[in-house]
Amino acid sequence: MLNRKKITTLGLIIVLVVSFLISGCSQKSNNHQDDLNKDSTEEQAEISSNDNGAELSEANDDMSGVTNTDISSFSDIAENIAEKVKLHWPHMDKVWPGYDYTKHNLILFYSDELGSIKEAWLINSEGSRQLDAKEFEDITPPQPDGFAPLQFEDKPSIAMNLDDISLTQGDAAEQTYRTATHELVHFYYHVDGLTDAEGSRFQKFPIDKTPRLYRAMVYKNLREAFFAPDLAEDHLAKAKYWYEKWKSEFNDEYEDIKGTDIIEGTARYIENIGSFITDQTSDEDFVKGAAASIDYSAFFSTADAESYEIGYLSALLLDRNNPQWKESFYESGKTLEETLFENISEKEEEIDATLEKNATQEIETINSQTESDISELIKAQEDSTIPYLKINVTKSDGSFSAHSMLEYNNDLVITFFNNSYRVEQKDLNVNDIAVIDQAEQDNLFIIVPLTMEHKLEDGILTVDTKELEVPGLKVEESKDGERTIYNLEVEQ
Repeated sequence: MLNRKKITTLGLIIVLVVSFLISGCSQKSNNHQDDLNKDSTEEQAEISSNDNGAELSEANDDMSGVTNTDISSFSDIAENIAEKVKLHWPHMDKVWPGYDYTKHNLILFYSDELGSIKEAWLINSEGSRQLDAKEFEDITPPQPDGFAPLQFEDKPSIAMNLDDISLTQGDAAEQTYRTATHELVHFYYHVDGLTDAEGSRFQKFPIDKTPRLYRAMVYKNLREAFFAPDLAEDHLAKAKYWYEKWKSEFNDEYEDIKGTDIIEGTARYIENIGSFITDQTSDEDFVKGAAASIDYSAFFSTADAESYEIGYLSALLLDRNNPQWKESFYESGKTLEETLFENISEKEEEIDATLEKNATQEIETINSQTESDISELIKAQEDSTIPYLKINVTKSDGSFSAHSMLEYNNDLVITFFNNSYRVEQKDLNVNDIAVIDQAEQDNLFIIVPLTMEHKLEDGILTVDTKELEVPGLKVEESKDGERTIYNLEVEQ
């Protein structure tokens, strides 16, 4: 039986378009990412890339007034990314021993509003060139702003896709480069078993402010330790106090998020350092470049949003205190924070009153908004006459966009889920709605409550709404208690 608490949700990488709840995977430096997003700040930039960009819905609205002169040239952005790749990727072994980014390709697609690919580039540390259509005709590009692993010209590679909305972002080249650098870590460098570690990125809802405050105090002290080396010992002692208090009082959350702390903390570190590393980077340049990527958000509203930034600062402080720490880090099974705090004694501290006040207000706002965001799903949970569309997405390999990942009423819920799937050579589109994430044995599913208008005739399901587009697909009908389930399987 597949454990549903695997941190690799759906076997996919998450692109947080905007995330108050997820900082990224990639978090596009985002945090996600969000984000991706930073991912919570977007990952500066996830998701915190933090994957905090503008919401997808807002971006779509903004595009209505965009003219061609507002959109940066895709070729210019591709060339900008290629310059960054050529400058930094040959030196990624200085960021983490054994990381060889010269063996990777970035395949960058440009798609129009209908999803048709208009242009594609091959980018690697040796240079770049535009691809002929025949060279990528057998590749299924990820959705816009998405990414996916692939083999191209016998190299482990990453595919990414930009559209006109992407090109309106002033930092499109930087964020695309950062996301590629970040996701390559997950795809090809995290040790076997690490990305399958037990744990959950789903935030319990309603959100409890207390564990978020404890981790915010960890982050606050880590940041102060970095910028005030003479006072670092005191700040690290306080940071450990809050870390141990959180770990003791919220041990279930600690166990859930530990894997995410490791994989996203290290990936954020590699992404950020990979944004400036060269063969000429001095110790002074390193500190200056590292500081430029520090997220100044005072508070993150979810545990996994914290994973990126707490991990990044912990890694920087480990660089300062124990330069050889990377040699056995993954094998230790410890988080970056635990490694940093190994020889530190705790020092008790009062919580920051201003931080607590602001956090309380933010959590109340988020809880209220989220309840509205999942209202249709709540309605379906309470009414078993509403059927579910259960989509087997096991064969889907790529990214999806989302806003938050919640654990609510025993369901794992993804809000503002957005993705496209191929079924019977047709496109099934899920557009910015709350869905249930579920796993059974070796299969992964997205469940969509059919609260919208839909039609079933002779086993053929048709839905034509802004939330869901099912273009006449054959479904198998089953029952879960009194509820009707329509089942189908995606091809890719």
